[in-house]
Amino acid sequence: MPSGIQRVLTCALLSALSVTLTACGPSDQADDDEPGRPRSGQRPLTSQQLEDALPKGGDLPGFHGDPYDLPLFDHDDVVTTDSPKCRPIAETMNFRPRYERRGLAWAALEPDAASEEVDGSISLSSHTVADAKAWMADLHKALDECTGFTATSKRGWTFAFTVGRLPTVKAGHGSVSYTLANTSSPDGHAGVMTVVRTWGTLTSYLMSQDPDDPNPVSAAVARRQDERLRAIATRPLTPR
Repeated sequence: MPSGIQRVLTCALLSALSVTLTACGPSDQADDDEPGRPRSGQRPLTSQQLEDALPKGGDLPGFHGDPYDLPLFDHDDVVTTDSPKCRPIAETMNFRPRYERRGLAWAALEPDAASEEVDGSISLSSHTVADAKAWMADLHKALDECTGFTATSKRGWTFAFTVGRLPTVKAGHGSVSYTLANTSSPDGHAGVMTVVRTWGTLTSYLMSQDPDDPNPVSAAVARRQDERLRAIATRPLTPR
């Protein structure tokens, strides 16, 4: 089980020494006001609902999902950057991002034996729909301008990152994808982040890949998880 900085690096892209953007316009994605939208889709999902929506076992094609019990962020995971235009990307590593998380859950993704996928993680964060839209818009703008930045955490680390656009997937209500490479990473691998919005929930996939051939998460995986979130949003919330 990862802990401390490893958790942040896993879902934000560092690497334990090491969390795209080809924009998909609104015309490529389902509309937020689509017919049949559940009323619960208008408010942030709870942490309980996010945990229920996490992939377990073979819920996602090509992967085995294994939810984590430990929190993704600690209170001292407060990250700043020297580049204002790159801040929306650095915010994915932040315990207190500009757009408040109302709930958070995450899981490891391990490739099936017969799969050509790579190890990674998935995190689900809930927001107001307005905040989720705004963060995605900020990411799109950042990827137009940001090619690298230095991030510093109150935990005591400082890393330099390079950023690169990637083709994204058509899923949810919009998505972005990009590479984020820690220049100190000993293996030279880059983290590939794909973020998909389903109403007010952001699903972030972080996969460790060869920088010479990075690819965002597959459309089949992104769409299946989007379906899981939609199903959770229509299900009555029952206390535990």
